[in-house]
Amino acid sequence: MLRRAAFTLVELLVVIAIIGMLVGLLLPAVQMARESARRMVCSNNLKQCGLGVSLYATANRDTLPPGGYEYQYMITGGKNFAWSMYILPYIEQGALYQMIDQNYAYNASQNAEAAKQVISTYLCPELASAEAVVNGMGQSHYGAVCGTTLPEKAKAGDNNGAMIFTGTKTTKSRFGTSTSETFKPLKIGEIRDGMSNTLFVSEDSRGSDEYAYGDRAWISANNVFEVAYGVNCAPADDNEIYSLHPGGAHAAFGDGSVHFLKKGMDTETLGAMITRNYGDIFQFDD
Repeated sequence: MLRRAAFTLVELLVVIAIIGMLVGLLLPAVQMARESARRMVCSNNLKQCGLGVSLYATANRDTLPPGGYEYQYMITGGKNFAWSMYILPYIEQGALYQMIDQNYAYNASQNAEAAKQVISTYLCPELASAEAVVNGMGQSHYGAVCGTTLPEKAKAGDNNGAMIFTGTKTTKSRFGTSTSETFKPLKIGEIRDGMSNTLFVSEDSRGSDEYAYGDRAWISANNVFEVAYGVNCAPADDNEIYSLHPGGAHAAFGDGSVHFLKKGMDTETLGAMITRNYGDIFQFDD
């Protein structure tokens, strides 16, 4: 009489153990592949942002877009529009750009419908689980850099970068007199360190929704910031160069190139990347 072959309990446990070991070996590789894919998408997003800035300048006689126009913390009642609004026609979002009434502020009711639109180019896949619309406004995980206080020689102000705040600021003295100071968008020729050597836009994509300087809406100049900390080293409530990618964050430069800035990189070098006309020399290490 023939007996039917069957697995013994020991053999079954051995097979399960082998499968478990294989899964344990393969899972890190799968996770690394997924992270690599997310980094690639994020890098491409920032490349589109960098190219959008470049195309804007080409279409506007070598004038760069404002980092932020009439920034509300500098100009009371300002329109507070961001660079990411101005480059919309150059990242295939011309129809959305036409929806925005620039006679009114970014958060005016006239702009509410446009402001709530989600633009995938402005979202890092590492934050896929985060809300894409906050307080009725589509978010951006990327921000323009207006300047830095990192190099000692750069302590003078926050408009020493490429994507500066623009508009006319009026200050009243205690004697009742008023003085006005106008900040105009920069020309490419004013980036004397060179477009390929000057950082324009970076990740600002931590998971926390609590920021010292307001929201991260793509329409709002609140996504423009001055860099005062190293990569991925800022406090949780501050807009800075920060990402959820392991080991660093992406940044776009004026020529459209994107580099991965490593956490722990020398802050003097980071400051040199941001300032536009100090004549600094540095080497990328990505």
